[in-house]
Amino acid sequence: MAVSRGRKDELPLVMDTYAWALIECNRIDEGISLLRTAMEKKPFVDGHYHLGRAYMKKQPADLLEAQRSLDQAWQMIQDAERESRYPDPIMKGKVERARLEVKKASTGR
Repeated sequence: MAVSRGRKDELPLVMDTYAWALIECNRIDEGISLLRTAMEKKPFVDGHYHLGRAYMKKQPADLLEAQRSLDQAWQMIQDAERESRYPDPIMKGKVERARLEVKKASTGR
């Protein structure tokens, strides 16, 4: 994927979008690799959420990595709230639900 123009800090957002499209097309390992690169460049909540979801979609699911990614997203949400930067409530709900799904899958309930 090549991006010739635009701000460099936007590149991880584009990478996230492309990676999520790959994941939705069942090219999960490619999507995970791209998301990991994006998160190294500029971590953000949606990227960590997508990464967690991608690990959940793997066959078999990588619940440990999913939990780590979702915990990072959750921590970023909590940090934003403490700093009076209000995170997207829809994304907050998605992260909460995904974390519960991983917990249930990990415990077998």
